[in-house]
Amino acid sequence: YISSDGLRSRRNYDSTATIYKLHPHNGSRTDWSHSSGDREYTLPLITDDTVYVGGSSGTLYAVDKTTAEAAWTSATTGEIGSLGFANGIVYATSGETVSAFNADNGDERWKHPLGRSIGTPPTITDDTVYVGAGRTVHAIDIDTNTTEWSRSLESGIYSPSIANGTLYVGTRSG
Repeated sequence: YISSDGLRSRRNYDSTATIYKLHPHNGSRTDWSHSSGDREYTLPLITDDTVYVGGSSGTLYAVDKTTAEAAWTSATTGEIGSLGFANGIVYATSGETVSAFNADNGDERWKHPLGRSIGTPPTITDDTVYVGAGRTVHAIDIDTNTTEWSRSLESGIYSPSIANGTLYVGTRSG
């Protein structure tokens, strides 16, 4: 994966994973890279000054976008599947749990177990985070860490998306 500003996450199953910054127009490498010891990373989540990645060890990393130095790390409940960001909060899916972390310092705000493995990245609005776990879409209140609602569908959930106040959810069949 190469983002619009040239950050790339490389998966290397025989050693440690590394994030590289490449020039998006010609693919040349810069002197920017970061390795942590994890064998695999999620896709990078990039904000104005920080790159966030989740590791196979269950560690969430915040890396300075300019220096490639680690700003902070936080532990989750297991291997991180995907990340989301809104309003200064990083959301991480890990096994059967969604966790919310303060983007500035990595302090965990809450974690919300769902009882099934989460198969989608989090989709976030001002007050709700949506995830799919198995055949069920869950809406979690960001402020109270409570389930607003859950809806089971005919088959496995693809990533929820929101547009113009409407939530769209794809399923594997049906």
